[in-house]
Amino acid sequence: MKDIKKFLIMIFAVLFVFAFTKVVFAATSGQYKIKVAVVEEALGIQVVADTVDLGYVVKGSSVITTDNSTGRTITKNTGAVNITLKLQLTGCTTSWTAGSTSLTDNGGDKYVLATVFERWDGTHDWSHYGDEDVITTTEKTCTAASGTHIFAPSTSQGGSDDWDGYNIPPGGEVSNFYFFKAPSSLTTEYGRQETITVTVTAIQQQ
Repeated sequence: MKDIKKFLIMIFAVLFVFAFTKVVFAATSGQYKIKVAVVEEALGIQVVADTVDLGYVVKGSSVITTDNSTGRTITKNTGAVNITLKLQLTGCTTSWTAGSTSLTDNGGDKYVLATVFERWDGTHDWSHYGDEDVITTTEKTCTAASGTHIFAPSTSQGGSDDWDGYNIPPGGEVSNFYFFKAPSSLTTEYGRQETITVTVTAIQQQ
């Protein structure tokens, strides 16, 4: 009888150990979801209109291109992701140097070129340009019109985030207008047409 009781006690003890072990080592599980979108192309731009002719500009004076002229360049996002544009002066057919600090940073053989991205059929005027819009020989990145508005008139001046060079969606098309301040004097021949080259680069907007 005692042997039977001992046996039953051992059985209960073993069952208790199994039950306790199962509770202690019980586990739960969860899931990670990794989302990805594969695109055919990442970055791509097309310069739809690449030439602006400022004509004759009197030495030391300033001109802007307007909505009523052909004075704008056009860039289109042909890629599959949102992009932001960078601009840089990369060439000039003469030995002119480029002003970099302000709209009035011109001088002998020294010019200033500035630009803003803006809706082509909007109201465009002199007040839309600021020192932050000067294109330099160092690459500068466009910002939103509602922000520091580099290369864009501020929203208080009629700028729009839909038309600036920042965060352009696939298929989006933007227009640049230009400010030019001529050198105060030239050591080269007056009246000779020169060409200033601006390089535009697209980067993926994060």
